[in-house]
Amino acid sequence: MEQFKSFVEKHPKLIEHVRNRKESWQPYYEKWLLYGEEDEYWDDFKEDGQRSATKEKRANNQELFQKLSNMMNNMDMNKLQDQMNQLNGVISNVQSLIQQFQQQNSGSDWSQGAQQHRPDPFKFGKD
Repeated sequence: MEQFKSFVEKHPKLIEHVRNRKESWQPYYEKWLLYGEEDEYWDDFKEDGQRSATKEKRANNQELFQKLSNMMNNMDMNKLQDQMNQLNGVISNVQSLIQQFQQQNSGSDWSQGAQQHRPDPFKFGKD
């Protein structure tokens, strides 16, 4: 109910409309529940600045959807499938390298020996 109240506050012409015609809020509340706040039905009750902003937002959304649609139509699915297969191969190679390094580090004394012979990283610049 609080959401509907804040919605009504954003639409002052709706308040005037209901008061002038002495109507109930119930049908508008039901329409708000069914249509939502962004439906074109509410454009008549918005201020002029809000109305133009809503139209601009819808135009931008339609333009974005049209661009995405055009991009999908122009996409070659065979090339996309080839690229996905290449990416899958790269990921598999990286995973196998990681597994090899993990096996080397966990199963051998190499890691302990390398740590013993490693120079101190903080001894640089000392004479």
